[in-house]
Amino acid sequence: FGGGFNGHNSLTGVLWVIWLIYTGGGVGGAGNRLDALARQAGLDTRVAGQQVSRTITAAYYRAVLEVGRLVVRAEGVSLSKARRVDLGVQERLGKASLFDVLQAENLWLTDSTTYLQQEIEVQQAYNQLHVAIGWNRFDPLTLTDSLTPAPQPPAFANLAGKLLSLNPDLQSRRVGVTVANTAVRLQQTALAPALRLNVSVYQSFTDTKFADSPGISGQATNLLLPGLSLTMPLLRGGDIRRAIRQSELERTLLETAGKGQERRYLAEADLLARSYQTQTRIVALSVALVSNAARSLVIARNRLQGGFSNLLEYRSVQLAYTEAQLNRLAALYQLKLIETAAQQLVGGLN
Repeated sequence: FGGGFNGHNSLTGVLWVIWLIYTGGGVGGAGNRLDALARQAGLDTRVAGQQVSRTITAAYYRAVLEVGRLVVRAEGVSLSKARRVDLGVQERLGKASLFDVLQAENLWLTDSTTYLQQEIEVQQAYNQLHVAIGWNRFDPLTLTDSLTPAPQPPAFANLAGKLLSLNPDLQSRRVGVTVANTAVRLQQTALAPALRLNVSVYQSFTDTKFADSPGISGQATNLLLPGLSLTMPLLRGGDIRRAIRQSELERTLLETAGKGQERRYLAEADLLARSYQTQTRIVALSVALVSNAARSLVIARNRLQGGFSNLLEYRSVQLAYTEAQLNRLAALYQLKLIETAAQQLVGGLN
């Protein structure tokens, strides 16, 4: 329109605020699902920890068992060596032959070899324990516990009831069903309408400049009233319903697997309870057998020294005494394993 510089500048800003009011409970369901997943992760961690504790406990008592066997073998070497010395004295007195001395020495050498083999078993048990606890194998370990039987552990009192309420694996499976339920509800919310509240603020700044005249600045502000919007899924209904059916099937599979695992745990608990009672009787019988075998060994030694018996008869009694001690240790070890399994069922392993 005229010579000179003409200009018009403007800056416009719009702020939109959208508040999601209702989505069929999707927001709350998603939060509940995250909480359930967190609980399930914690329970799964407990399940793994219980299994590690059981492995460590079994390795520990295996080491105790092998050390106990080594003590028994050491006693066998001592007994055989004493008979070798006795027969050597009797040979010098003319009461025993060189054949008897050689036989006694052979038995001593046999027991010594068995003792050395048992030392290898002890080292292997220690190595297994080192691996189980992640301990440096060059650092020594001190075994403070023993296989001595204790009163019935508390885990066996109402074992089935405690199992159903305290077993972390069953708890995790129940939470998993809850998560699957939430997944079904979340899929169903996709069919629900979504209601939103919309608020917008409009702000503009302008500046106009004509030639040979001062600039003109202006501004305009518009505050729009809140508005509501409602959206409905129209074209994806089939896909959503298929996803819902898939989630329901997954929930059913989880429920079935949980009930099956519960039955297996109950059967295991019943077997452990009966096995514990039977194993307790086996331990009592093995203790009585060791006592009788020890008395028989004393009688056999006196008969051998008095010339009323021979080395073969004494050896049979000595082997019976050694076998009775080893059986007692094995019975005590099996009892510890049963106790550990029961404690794991009720989540009682630390």
